[in-house]
Amino acid sequence: MAEDPRIEQYERERADAIELAHRAMLTSYIGAPPPGLRGDADRMVAALINAGWTPPSEPATEHAEQYTSGAMLVRNPAPEVERVYPLTQWIQDQQRHGGRIFKRRVIVVDDWTEVPRA
Repeated sequence: MAEDPRIEQYERERADAIELAHRAMLTSYIGAPPPGLRGDADRMVAALINAGWTPPSEPATEHAEQYTSGAMLVRNPAPEVERVYPLTQWIQDQQRHGGRIFKRRVIVVDDWTEVPRA
């Protein structure tokens, strides 16, 4: 299976962010640092944010049941759901009744934002 091109994009963006952070670490303030920022780490974070970079979330694994139409129903990852209906039990129950379960690794780049009313 060919490697996902999104992984390459993520690695390029990560490398760009690291380079930007290194450049920020080499600069110095003229006068006092901006309010709330002190030191190299704060300067690095400010440079990254000013460049528009937001860190992606940690990779998560989603599980879903495939409907006969091909649509995927993703299992709710809430801790309350896991406590009441553990993942391993859910998978066994779905497969016992002929369901097909899939999983995928997801890196969220942008979190949910509400779409404004038209």
